[in-house]
Amino acid sequence: VAQDISGAARRRFIEREAERWVARTEIVLRAYEDHPPARRLLVRYEDLLVDTPTELRSIYSWLGLDPPQDLAGRVAARAFSAVPDTEKGPGRFHRAAIVGLWRQNFTPEEQDVCEKVMGPMLRRTGYEVAPGPIGRRTEPRSG
Repeated sequence: VAQDISGAARRRFIEREAERWVARTEIVLRAYEDHPPARRLLVRYEDLLVDTPTELRSIYSWLGLDPPQDLAGRVAARAFSAVPDTEKGPGRFHRAAIVGLWRQNFTPEEQDVCEKVMGPMLRRTGYEVAPGPIGRRTEPRSG
């Protein structure tokens, strides 16, 4: 749910949410790293967004399952572009489906807060922090 906050309250909110992201990501990484490579698969939102059918086929394969024959149709039916305009946008569950949109919505100062809080974890998980756009992935996907 969208919150109408500004100034220092907005900065604190962004910092708190960045801290929560780091904590959740740390927990997920610990669980991931505690499993042997054959028992884990790294799936990134960016990859799913770029080529959903291929990524889902990879997941099915990793699970030892055959994907449904109509996988492409199922993906198309549930794609962001298929969500009615009345059900997507700011303040809704289906907001934008755009990787890195926060960079456009955050001021440079707010981006600095995110870099300070999230930078080490972003680098640890293979994302470029600086120079260049914060959060761009730099390393190939691994299993």
